Amino acid sequence: MSQNTAEVSEAEIAVHWQEENYVNPPERFVAQANLTDKTVFDRFSLDNVPDCFKEYANLLHWYRPWDITLDASNPPFWRWFVGGRINASYNCVDRHLAKYKNKTAIHFVPEPEHEAIQQVTYQELYVRVNEVAALLRDGCGLKKGDRVTLHMPMVPELPITMLACARLGVIHSQVFSGFSGKATADRIVDSESRVLITMDAYYRSGQLLDQKEKADVAVSEAEKEGVKVEKVLVWQRAQGRPRGNACGRSAVPDVHQWHHRKAEGMSAQHRWISVLRCGNVEIYSGHPSGGCLLVHGRHRLDHGTLLHRLWTAGARCLVGGV
Repeated sequence: MSQNTAEVSEAEIAVHWQEENYVNPPERFVAQANLTDKTVFDRFSLDNVPDCFKEYANLLHWYRPWDITLDASNPPFWRWFVGGRINASYNCVDRHLAKYKNKTAIHFVPEPEHEAIQQVTYQELYVRVNEVAALLRDGCGLKKGDRVTLHMPMVPELPITMLACARLGVIHSQVFSGFSGKATADRIVDSESRVLITMDAYYRSGQLLDQKEKADVAVSEAEKEGVKVEKVLVWQRAQGRPRGNACGRSAVPDVHQWHHRKAEGMSAQHRWISVLRCGNVEIYSGHPSGGCLLVHGRHRLDHGTLLHRLWTAGARCLVGGV
């Protein structure tokens, strides 16, 4: 089969390079930046490590200040902010209420795009996180140090569930929603989770994918490996679609009747995220609250929010300050 070719000049190609255009930010935007002092490079030079990181840490709310900024006595097991007590959920939600309760915390553009865009304010986020935290504690019996596995797509319910776990000191392991039931089971076994939180379905590239059926496989496969999942909570994404009750799973109930759950100060060394595998590589690491929020604190200096992330797989979810 013959192919026709044509000579195209670089100028003709260049007209399609719109992504290379440089747009200068307005002066008003530059003026409100958190990081404008150029001496920051001197303050955070290697000669000033680790004490310089106190500046980041002071951006956060601490229930108790730390005694030692960095304990490097047992490498590679470095310990940040030893003696300090902090709560990731409080820092991401509660502390913003006094000044920003009516500001958008989560801007969610769903797929399909004809669905209404969701704007979740910090006040609404606070209520929803507390509702889920109460459900996890009073309905599932979860407490500090327990592990749960999340197998959820990128929807507002995901950060809400993550923050609810952090509020209680429950360690969560988030599994990519595209992974199979067997892959999810492997991570349940790794973390010895007794609760799995998933979603009935989600949209990706225009298709409604059944997510709940993977939960049934995950629970069955995990049990074969000796780990029994006691409860499976299923968020509803596909409105009007029968959720079923295969393998005894139940949908997340209306949790508006649950009471407020006060965030408690945790040791800065307490893990709130467990990363057990990256693809097929077993890594078994946990992110302590103090060090994890420290990284996001730097992001706040650079970009204006504690954590600002654009999620693009399956649904575009812009999260600011969560």
